Parts: sequence; C-alpha cells; structure tokens
Amino acid sequence: LQENSTADQVAAARKAVSEADVVIVGLYGRVRSGAKNSVGVPENGAAILREALAANKQVIGVSFGDPYVLGAFPSMQTYIVAYGDMSSLQRAAARAILGLQSFNGKLPISLPGLYPRGTGLRITNPAPTSLPAATYPAAAIAIKAVGEVVVNLLVNEEGAVSSAISMTGHPLLVPASLAAARRSTFEKTNQSSPRTVVLIYRFLKDNGGSRDCCKEMPFVITTVAPQTVIETSTSHKQ
Repeated sequence: LQENSTADQVAAARKAVSEADVVIVGLYGRVRSGAKNSVGVPENGAAILREALAANKQVIGVSFGDPYVLGAFPSMQTYIVAYGDMSSLQRAAARAILGLQSFNGKLPISLPGLYPRGTGLRITNPAPTSLPAATYPAAAIAIKAVGEVVVNLLVNEEGAVSSAISMTGHPLLVPASLAAARRSTFEKTNQSSPRTVVLIYRFLKDNGGSRDCCKEMPFVITTVAPQTVIETSTSHKQ
C-alpha cells in the first residue's frame, strides 16, 4: 500500500490480512522526525498492521528500508532487517522465510528500547541423511505425466519427518512424492522447535534434465520414467 492507494485497495488488503493465518509484511520507509507520518510507512498500511498485531496474528515484518521502523510496532515479535530494497535482498528474504536458505545475522545497531546491538539468530537448515526417490506411478507413465512436486516438510529434533504437505504438482505424482518425503531422515539437532525443509520431486521422461542431489536447498530428487519396451514377433507359415 502507498499513500495514494485507493479505498478499494486498502479494503482488499485489510480483508486479505484478516483472513490470513500468517501475515508477511514488507516495510519500506524512512523515519522522519517531526513529520506528519514519522513512521515513514503509509498510514493506511500501518493501520492494518496495527490491527493484525492487536488481533494476535502471526506477523513477520521485513524492513527493506530503515531498521528503526520497528519502533512504531514494538509488539511485532518476528522482524527481519534487510537494509535495502534491491531485488537480490528481496529474494534472499523470501527464500529464508520459506526455509530455502539458512538465516544468519546480527544487528549492527541497537533498536532503542527493543533490541541491543548484536541481537540476532542463526537458523541452519537440517542436513539430510536419507532422501529416498519417489516411485514413478504407472498411471503417470501411461499418460506421460512429467513435472515437479514441491513438498513442505516439518522435521523434528530426532531428524524424522513429522509432517509433509504438497504445495504444487500433478495429482498423479503427488501421492508418490509424499510417500517418499515421509521416509526422509535428517541430522538430529538440539533445536526443540520443528524445522522446515522443502523438497522438490522431479519426474522426467529421461535423465537429460536431472541434477545431483543434495548439495543445497531446496533439495531436488529426480525420478526418471522407466523405458517401455514393446516386443513384437512375427511368424511365417510355409
């Protein structure tokens, strides 16, 4: 939202936030002392954000500008500082939130009354110990179904998969992907909260588009359709 956003746009944003389980807010603003809008964030958006926080929504704020903007929303519990709005920083923030890369950072400054300099966290993606490939379903082979199935996992401290949900993929390829994902195992950790892992099951008709697994997130596991051999025979009568 911007200062010149229409009433319909503001209403649509408020509705989307009210219906969401998790709200990710990109903040770009400059704190301007003495200005009418000292937060530096358009008031129409700031009002919706305050409503979400008051309703105890799970909110993730990402500052793509001045990190001190958090001072206007002190009840926000999850706050990411990107320090700029370059496309590379936006992609990195999105990948980290989705669990596609590790989080590692500390504040080089202090946020007065909130967090001292050096506050930060480190979230390292779990390393896999076993990533079984999916079985290519016969029905999918029959209709030559190919493509990718993206599976989101929750991994417990023992390294076992506690939850597997398909995000995208052909309906005939999803069940086999989920079955393989649930058999995956990862390194144990002393982190008590579940860790998120994204697996991509790639189904190909040949191995021309495969890549080595699994050096980095997201882990891509390739299954190649078996070659179908049709045998024919002819006989000649004398």
